[in-house]
Amino acid sequence: MIFDHTLEATAQVFIAAKALLLELFKVEKQALLVNRDLNGRVSIIAHADLEADYQAQLAALSQQLAERLEKHAAKRPLLYDAEMASVAKGAVSFPLQLFVPEALQAELADLPIQVVDRLATESHWLPRDVERGGVPRIVFYSIKGGVGRSTALAVMAWDLAAKGRKVMVLDLDLESPGLSSALLPEERRPDYGIADWLVEDLVDNGERLLAGMSATSPLADASRGSIVVIPAHGRDPGEYIAKLGRVWMPKVSSQPGAPVRRETWSQRLARLINRLQERHQPQVILIDSRAGIDEVAASCLMDMGAQHILLFAIDGAQTWSGYRILFRHWRRSNTVAPIRARLHLVGAMVPELEPDDYMKRMQEQAAQLFTEELYDAIPAGEVMDGARYFGFVADDNMAPHAPIAVRWHRGWSALPALHDRLGAFHQREIDFVFGELKDFIARIVLPAQATAGPSNASAIRAALLAALPESYSNDTLPTVDNFYIFPMHAKALHLDVSLVSGVCGAGKSFLIAALADDTLKSRLAEWVPELHQTDICIGFSELVKGEFSLDSGLFSRLLDEGYESEEIWRAVIIRWLASFVGRDLPVDWLFILAWLRDNPEEVMQLVSTANHHFAGQYRHALIVFDTLDFVGAKQLDELKILQGLSQIALWFKEFPWLHVKVFLQFDQFRRDPLWGVDLFPLNLRANFWIPWDQSMLHGLLWQRLMGHADFLRAIRGTLGQSDGLHGDDQKIIRQFDLLAGTWAVDGGHNTAVSWLNTYLQDVQGWITPRSFLAAIRQAAIHTQEFYPDHPWPLHPVSIKNSIRQAAKVRVAEISSHYPWIIPVMEALKGVTLPCKFEQIQERWQECFPEGPGNMVEYIHHFREKEADWSDIRNELHISRILKLSASNDRIDFPEIYRVAFGLGRQGGVHPDPVQ
Repeated sequence: MIFDHTLEATAQVFIAAKALLLELFKVEKQALLVNRDLNGRVSIIAHADLEADYQAQLAALSQQLAERLEKHAAKRPLLYDAEMASVAKGAVSFPLQLFVPEALQAELADLPIQVVDRLATESHWLPRDVERGGVPRIVFYSIKGGVGRSTALAVMAWDLAAKGRKVMVLDLDLESPGLSSALLPEERRPDYGIADWLVEDLVDNGERLLAGMSATSPLADASRGSIVVIPAHGRDPGEYIAKLGRVWMPKVSSQPGAPVRRETWSQRLARLINRLQERHQPQVILIDSRAGIDEVAASCLMDMGAQHILLFAIDGAQTWSGYRILFRHWRRSNTVAPIRARLHLVGAMVPELEPDDYMKRMQEQAAQLFTEELYDAIPAGEVMDGARYFGFVADDNMAPHAPIAVRWHRGWSALPALHDRLGAFHQREIDFVFGELKDFIARIVLPAQATAGPSNASAIRAALLAALPESYSNDTLPTVDNFYIFPMHAKALHLDVSLVSGVCGAGKSFLIAALADDTLKSRLAEWVPELHQTDICIGFSELVKGEFSLDSGLFSRLLDEGYESEEIWRAVIIRWLASFVGRDLPVDWLFILAWLRDNPEEVMQLVSTANHHFAGQYRHALIVFDTLDFVGAKQLDELKILQGLSQIALWFKEFPWLHVKVFLQFDQFRRDPLWGVDLFPLNLRANFWIPWDQSMLHGLLWQRLMGHADFLRAIRGTLGQSDGLHGDDQKIIRQFDLLAGTWAVDGGHNTAVSWLNTYLQDVQGWITPRSFLAAIRQAAIHTQEFYPDHPWPLHPVSIKNSIRQAAKVRVAEISSHYPWIIPVMEALKGVTLPCKFEQIQERWQECFPEGPGNMVEYIHHFREKEADWSDIRNELHISRILKLSASNDRIDFPEIYRVAFGLGRQGGVHPDPVQ
């Protein structure tokens, strides 16, 4: 038996006697606990009031435990105490269940057995509450030294002082002091430091040192602010080693008639910081902690009331192993909840070579660590709303695990002091190295917008609900009232653009319907003037039917008659062009196709004549094809359809006044081999992707809102105090603060804007406008139902819950084009993410014992091979639904699809189930 196995062995003995223990805890709530002494020996402490029969049974149980624990059993394995509540006083205590293997945890779930752990040190790595709204205290910590932590702190102090803030810096790396030397020249160093005060305080002599233990750094001499430095030691270190041996001492004091008062060294240190704060009145306090897992680090992280803890790290096994030890202790001691929201990872010394790959790899490693040790396990289909579940997806760049980059720069390595050297660096160099950290510190320290919402938040919320439609259908036609186009999207309508691609829901069919409407076409011509001189025909569209349009059923029948897709598409175009040049063609499609086959020269002459006709009138002819995945009766036909149309599109490049425009799903265009022809001319000159970035989504939202009279009246007073709705992209995005405020929605990390942008996106980072607008409307509904008195129109928890409605819309969009995705994803309900592909494959094999062969009906290119489950995985990846980890074979899904299909998310912390 060794120390690490003592609690597991204790649990096994208790589980064997579970019936007795359950009976004991019914009789007495504090029937017994486990005591582990300074030497690691274990005993049972039981309530002294237990009946004699119970005491006899406990004696036998304690003897069994002693035999099992061998040398780790206490000499007296069973003790009694009448005051069980006082047994744990001054010691660490935690549930036995949390410190045993998972296989035993379920057996201990209904046994409330506490372990009292008596340690030689008095810093227990147990966090105390943070004073909300007080002066920000930020701890700079690292598990290993030599990562540039102290230098980064000094630069942050300088930057905050330059912004006019009064900064107090504490050098608490007592065993390796150096920060104060970087900030203070020798002549400015004060007489005393923190170590001096901690020693003098033991004899009630600390107060006299306060006036002589601070100095101002010359770094801030030319700034609007100031830097007050509290060093580890004074100008003359004196007997520093002797003092270090005493700073950890507790202070014991007593007054006549009063109980003895015992104050740990970390409590004394916290008292000192409070006194210094009262004396200097700083606006922010920066604390440099000792590296590693020791007394000073424990006090800095746990006892100083820090609102923010910066964890400096480099991407290496030693770093992650060290942090895992610390995080696991917090998780097992059931103290993770108060600390995890304060943590922020800093990627230190980011290398010059391939920094983006380095940071991506680091974020993946950190996400896995934080998920396994700090984040909540999210039940299947539940939302990480912050109120019940604390967690983040791996690629959330605002999450605690997302590293804030501090870049390595040769000019900053081995820098002896900053107080006389910082001016030698150009501001661009400083921003390059520390820019991300500067921005982060400014965000949490500098004053933000007042938290008071608009006086008429309820009215704005009601008007928002009236302005946004209740549902968004894939077949919604544009009207004068709901039509809006971005200049960037208008580029898709330029006549020299032959191929337009976009995700499901990007607005391809919406644009085509606008082209078919004369009123909306004139609106489009404001952005694309050549449309004024363009005749347009809709060759195929599920949404818009025209005189010369072909429907999917007829197309499929013509294929069955033996005609190639190229011939059919050519017939659609020729039939339309013939109407402009006075040629009478047969009405029946079979006759037209036969005539085309038999008269190739006449066909070429007809097209040439049509080209001359439009040239003579200085007009263009444009024929448009959309939703080609619906053309065939089966998606098995899609390959033929696309190959034929691509050849037609290339052929028409020979005629400058005749144009073909094809709208494709993103994955259709992405699979280059399926075309079967040389598409380089189109790829280089005539391909356009329909983008939807944040500014466009927010611009669309405000266009819909401001077009509604009720909303315009409700928002006018609030909007009048803002900068309006015109300006650059970021300005448009920031207007969302009028609806949700500026505070974070998840414990100090994401704002409403950044959360929506991260959690509504697919694998490629794309969000569709329908799902975005649906989320905003649902957030308003949820706020109205659960938080009607909230001072802002949208509540943070409601914003996070809005992902449910956005997920429904997104699934409806993809299922219309990829029906096979629904059964494949529904089969994974209950799977916990991230996971190995083998787990997913096992679930598919269980639900589809016949294999993936039936998917051939839906996935056209499977016909060329015998599909296996890895092909389905790859299809989900191409469709931006499934995410493959870059560093291993772990599978994940974007949060919007995880919620939609009822999957769970891994987490080391298991919150109590919500009733």
